Amino acid sequence: MNGKTMLKFGLTAGVTFIMSVSCGQLKRLNKVPPYAISLVPSVTEIIYAMGAERHLLAVVEQCDYPPEAKSLPKVGSMVNPSKELILSLKPDVVFVASPTQELIKKELEDLGIKCVDISPKSIIDIIESIHVIGKALHEEEKARRLADSLKMELFTLSAKRTSLTGRMLRVYIEIQPNPIVTVGRNSFIDNYILLAGGKNVFSYIDLAYPTVSPEEVVHQAPDVIILAYKPADIASVRNRLGWKDIPAVKHNCIFGPDDIDIDVLVRPGPRFVQAITELRKLLLEAEKRLKSSTDSAQTVRK
Repeated sequence: MNGKTMLKFGLTAGVTFIMSVSCGQLKRLNKVPPYAISLVPSVTEIIYAMGAERHLLAVVEQCDYPPEAKSLPKVGSMVNPSKELILSLKPDVVFVASPTQELIKKELEDLGIKCVDISPKSIIDIIESIHVIGKALHEEEKARRLADSLKMELFTLSAKRTSLTGRMLRVYIEIQPNPIVTVGRNSFIDNYILLAGGKNVFSYIDLAYPTVSPEEVVHQAPDVIILAYKPADIASVRNRLGWKDIPAVKHNCIFGPDDIDIDVLVRPGPRFVQAITELRKLLLEAEKRLKSSTDSAQTVRK
C-alpha cells in the first residue's frame, strides 16, 4: 500500500470513513505519552471517567461510551482487532481482556508491545483495575480520585432495601441463548446481583460464565430472568420447552434490553453503581408482579 495504512474512523452519527496515513506518521493532535490503545469498552469508559482520554490513540468498534469515544480511530472489533492497524499507530501500551483477546495479546507482546490485561471478576477487581490503568498511563492521581469516588458511591448504596416478598429473589441472567451461557460465582455480575438484593441461582458454579442446559435452569426455578444480550426475544424464552412452570415465566418476570441497560450491566467499568441501581429497580418490579400474582391467586381460592 505504498507505505501507507488504511485507518478507520467512526463518527458519533454512526458514519465511518477511511483515512490513509503514512505508517507511524499519524498526527497525535492533543495526545500525550504514554500513547494507548484500548481494545476493551469498559477500559475506555474508565479512561474517560478518570479524565485521561488524552492518552488514547484508538479503540475498538464496541467502544461507544461515553459518546466522545465514538469519534476515536477504530482498530477493528473487540473479538477481531487488527494487529496491523495497532502496530501502525506505535502505541506504548495496549489494554486487552482475557480470554477473548489472549491471541492478540501474545502476538503484540511477541513484537515488543506492552499489553495490560484488564479482566476483573469482582467489584473489588474493578476498583483495582482503575489503579492499574492509571499506573500504565502515568495518571495515578486521577485514578485514585476516581476509585475513591466510586468507593464512596458504593458505600452509600446500602445493600438493604424493603422487600415485598420477605425473601431474596432468585435471579437467572442469560448472557447468551444458544448454547445457554449464564453468570457464575467468579463474575462481577454475581456481585451486582447480591448488592441489588437478589441471589444468583448459579452462584454455586466457580466459573465466571458457565454454559448450562435448559433443564438446569428449570431445576433452579428462578423468580427473575434477565436476558443480557441484544436482540432478546422474551416470547421465545417464555415458550422454551419445559419452562412454563418456572416462577419467572409464570409471573411475567422476564426482562430484557428494554428494561435495563445491557452495556452497563455486562461491562466491568465505572458505571457499576448504575448497574446495581438498575438491577434493584428490576427486582422491585418483579416483587410487585409476584405479589400481585400471589394476591390474585389467593382471591380466586377464596
